[in-house]
Amino acid sequence: MSKNHYEWVALDSAINLLRPRAKWSINHGKLTWEDPRPMPTLEEIQDTIRRIKEFEDSIPYILLDDDPDQQYPDPAQSMEGVTAGVDAYSDVPMDGGGQGGKSGVPPTPNNL
Repeated sequence: MSKNHYEWVALDSAINLLRPRAKWSINHGKLTWEDPRPMPTLEEIQDTIRRIKEFEDSIPYILLDDDPDQQYPDPAQSMEGVTAGVDAYSDVPMDGGGQGGKSGVPPTPNNL
């Protein structure tokens, strides 16, 4: 059985495993690579994510029967979801096409 939510599946986890202590940052989907080593490729990121999932699945974990987080897969933890919105790896815009709220107020139907 495979988990739907993983603890270590994330872009930063993959990059940190591939390039320990690399100098990089991400801000609103804009990846800035400041390390002298080459930036990891999309294939390296995806292979590392696959290995992280295999490792987590190999640990004998026990899930709660009624855990709603485990009922449906988290799309952000898919191979594509980990890099979605990151300019160096994806054509998907980070903003998702939504609108922000007015005056710093979180968006609700009343203030859009």
